[in-house]
Amino acid sequence: MGYRMIGNLLRHGHSVWVFDSDESARVRVAQRGASPAASLADVVANVDIVITMLPTPDVSLQIYEGDAGLLAIAPRETLLLECSTVDIGTIERLGKSAKQAGAQLIDAPLTGGIEGAEAGTLTFMVGGAIADVARARPVLEAMGERIVHAGPFGSGCKMKLVNNMICATNLMVAAEALTLGLKLGLEAQPMYEVIGNGTGQSWVFNTYYPLPGVVPGAASSRHFAQPTFPATGMAKDMRCALDAARSVDAITPLHDVANSLLKMYCEHFDTTLDWTAVSTIFGSRRYFPELPGAGK
Repeated sequence: MGYRMIGNLLRHGHSVWVFDSDESARVRVAQRGASPAASLADVVANVDIVITMLPTPDVSLQIYEGDAGLLAIAPRETLLLECSTVDIGTIERLGKSAKQAGAQLIDAPLTGGIEGAEAGTLTFMVGGAIADVARARPVLEAMGERIVHAGPFGSGCKMKLVNNMICATNLMVAAEALTLGLKLGLEAQPMYEVIGNGTGQSWVFNTYYPLPGVVPGAASSRHFAQPTFPATGMAKDMRCALDAARSVDAITPLHDVANSLLKMYCEHFDTTLDWTAVSTIFGSRRYFPELPGAGK
């Protein structure tokens, strides 16, 4: 995601400095035209807006609150954009820490998949002060076509958890129903043509269609290899959504089942595959034995 987003920032004339703990990632972005940074301090010395996209809440806390973290070393006039997907407790803690440090911080997670990152059509859901969101808008518009101010700081994170809760549950419902169709003797292509143009359609169904050989860009058509988002990443997002639901006594039986299925998949099957491989848990491998995953 980040690599493609960097490309769009460069195409829109922005100067981009990138720090990643993985040296190979820094080499790749340098080949694309960005400036590789040796450290976070190197980044904040050269930019006035910092974007973070990090894998887990713990890493977000480390990058922002560590002794050499952004809240300690970034100039007060630097605008910080936390685009990671984290739990509500973490984003609220970062908001308090930023306020204590006098830092300007907004949360701006995104959706639209790897396709949207490549095309520059992502949707950003942004939480923060109106002035800070206005300042961030030109940078966000270089990477996305919809910049939605969701409310005060933390609102972007909450919106992302709601979105991913729908996304993951949607895929599992589709996979369950499609496997039923296979067992009833239906074929993958006509099911896609009917459902993808009928009342059962959704962006998730049309883009992530979990049966192979129908949608060329879907992970199922490359046997879930070259993941756009790993199963562990979606499982983390679902845990964060579950924590959010429990914090407000929300009733979420469908999410609870989807969360349990993702947890089971991550504990017993190949987590190096794309997250949509969880769809095989319903038994599609019986009809497409070349698929890795589960559900023999």
